[in-house]
Amino acid sequence: MRTAPPIVNDRFHLEALLGVGGFASVWSAHDTVLDETVAVKVLADNWTAVPDVRERFLDEVRVLRRVSSPHVVRVYDLALAADGRPYFAMELADRGTLEERTAAAPMDLPAALDVLDQVCAGVSALHRAGVVHRDLKPSNILLRRDPDTGRDVAVVADLGLSKSLADGSGFTMAAGSSGYTAPEQRGPGAVVERRTDVYALGALTYRVLTGANPPEDGPRDRILRTLPRGIAAVVGRAMAPLPADRWASADAYAAALRHAAGDRRGLRWFRAAAVLVVPVALVLGLACADGPPGSAETTVAAPDGGLRVTVPVTWARQVRLGGWTPGADDRQPAIEAAPDLGRFHDLAADAPGVFVGRIRARDAAAWAGERTHEGCGAAEESRFDSPRWSGVVRRWERCPGRSVDEAVLTGTGADPVVLVVQVRGGGGAAVRWLLDGVRAG
Repeated sequence: MRTAPPIVNDRFHLEALLGVGGFASVWSAHDTVLDETVAVKVLADNWTAVPDVRERFLDEVRVLRRVSSPHVVRVYDLALAADGRPYFAMELADRGTLEERTAAAPMDLPAALDVLDQVCAGVSALHRAGVVHRDLKPSNILLRRDPDTGRDVAVVADLGLSKSLADGSGFTMAAGSSGYTAPEQRGPGAVVERRTDVYALGALTYRVLTGANPPEDGPRDRILRTLPRGIAAVVGRAMAPLPADRWASADAYAAALRHAAGDRRGLRWFRAAAVLVVPVALVLGLACADGPPGSAETTVAAPDGGLRVTVPVTWARQVRLGGWTPGADDRQPAIEAAPDLGRFHDLAADAPGVFVGRIRARDAAAWAGERTHEGCGAAEESRFDSPRWSGVVRRWERCPGRSVDEAVLTGTGADPVVLVVQVRGGGGAAVRWLLDGVRAG
């Protein structure tokens, strides 16, 4: 593969070679239209005539163009060079890569958590767009300086090995980089999903906090023990050999990291920011069945990512996804989770759990009206108001089994989403903390 500057067009004047990969080279260039320095990625000349490789190069651009996140690299232009090779222009990372940042020494915990929060936000945006990255590693995390704040911004890049989640249940060729590759990727017939990237996020955390690449066969306990208290368990779970044993999403992993580090404010901020762009999103922060917020959590989500809820790990033993019918011929998204869904629906049973379902805006008043639960006493009613939600919460205390809390929440935005939430097994403070975590785009 030649690395002499290719002739692209009059708009981009290539200046210096930044890096060479297996399929492409990346150059710094001056954009004569925008009058700024950008990066230009050009397909290697020896791969130009290979249809599969050329199409994968173009797929990378298509993915980047449909993802809107400050933590996923932005693409400005796609065209053909004079010799017929495709290239695209993208934002330039003027602060190097995470590989370079951690080459000499690990990062301190606050800086590491800040960068990892941003990386998780970028990965979450990819997942919402239906894409698994498959090759997250320090050299694919770019850093740029925010001119307004002076803060380093982490940007996920190099989606050349990415794969559509719609194809994730099918077989694919092995891909990824040693130490950052989940076990399910390491051979022909690999099956990938969101938690494949969660493994790599754990590996990235290992790198930035230890300064070393994780071993190919997973993290060493003796090294994990050198991490801050609580962080080791969070990273260890992210890098569990079986996908089902990992954190369910990038959002859940980021929240767990913040919680383990004792930063409750950072946890709440990240949980809010990470879900604002999805059509109907729900993040419910609960404790174990009757305790205060703060115990082990996991996130369960509908296959399309349109509805999700973070619950105590014990509540995720049984999950039902799909929808419900709040009115005649009115199918709406819904999700429920409980240790035992059969007992959760039995008001006489001492069984915790949560149900979240969407309803039409015109039905909000009816659902907020007088309701009863057989065997329960009169409900106590209270208002719930937050910057994003307004609604009524009813609590039935004297039930044969656990107490029942029901809320009808209407979004405060211009096109409000309306949700019905039912919780069994949470105290009043826990339920309000739960409702405060609800987010919808």
